[in-house]
Amino acid sequence: MTPTFTTAARRRRLVSRHHLDRSATAVSELPGAVAALHSTDPTTPYLAAWARVPEFDLKQLEHEIYHDRSLVRMHAMRRTLFLVPTVDLPIFEAGAARDVSRKERARLVGWMSTDLPEAAIE
Repeated sequence: MTPTFTTAARRRRLVSRHHLDRSATAVSELPGAVAALHSTDPTTPYLAAWARVPEFDLKQLEHEIYHDRSLVRMHAMRRTLFLVPTVDLPIFEAGAARDVSRKERARLVGWMSTDLPEAAIE
C-alpha cells in the first residue's frame, strides 16, 4: 500500500528539509538540503543563508566559498549561477553545465571571429 500524506504533513517536511524553520546549524548544510542555492545576484546566497541559519554572519558564507572551498559558484541550467557543494560539483557539471559551457564557448568564439569596425581598432 502506498503511504499518503496530508497537505500539512508535506508542508512540515518541506519546511524541515529546506531549513525554512531556521534549523540549519551551518551554512554548509544549505545547498545540499535544497540541491543548490541560486547565486546569480550577489546577494541571493546571503539572503538564503540569512533566512535559514540562526545568527548568520556574512563571514560564514565567505569562509565556506573562499577559504574552505566547500561551496562553489558555477553555471548550470539556463546560464544561471548556482552555489553548490564541492562534493556535488561533478554531478552538476555532468547534468547541467556541459551543455551551457558548449553554448557559451560557441557564443564567445562567434564574438571573437566577427570583423571589428575600423573605429574599434584605433
